[in-house]
Amino acid sequence: MFLFFFLITHLLLYCLAGRRVNGRKEKAAQKFRDGNRILEIAAEVRNKAKAEKRFYCDDCEQPLATQSALDKHNASQAHADQLAGVIKSERSQRAIDVQAIRDAARAQKEHHCHTCDKGYGTDCDLKRHK
Repeated sequence: MFLFFFLITHLLLYCLAGRRVNGRKEKAAQKFRDGNRILEIAAEVRNKAKAEKRFYCDDCEQPLATQSALDKHNASQAHADQLAGVIKSERSQRAIDVQAIRDAARAQKEHHCHTCDKGYGTDCDLKRHK
């Protein structure tokens, strides 16, 4: 009789241990799926904030994605120049060409982040993003 209870007890413990391990694997997989979904939701929120002009600089007429981006913009030299009425000099042909190359690379997603599906103009920009 004792042997019977002993075997049943160990069998139950073995089954429960197997469920515990499988449960941990399922939780880890769920966290990974949730992590990707969180990135998607964050991108949607940023894009919606820009579209609604929730964080908008009236002086520069520039929509920003977050309050911290607006704060950073307000502290920037470009914003101070705009308020002071400083007129920007025209961009050189070299600067225009470099920007065209970066825009083309971004459009073709040569430097691409697979996590958030964004393209970057240079490899350095992609590394900074990560």
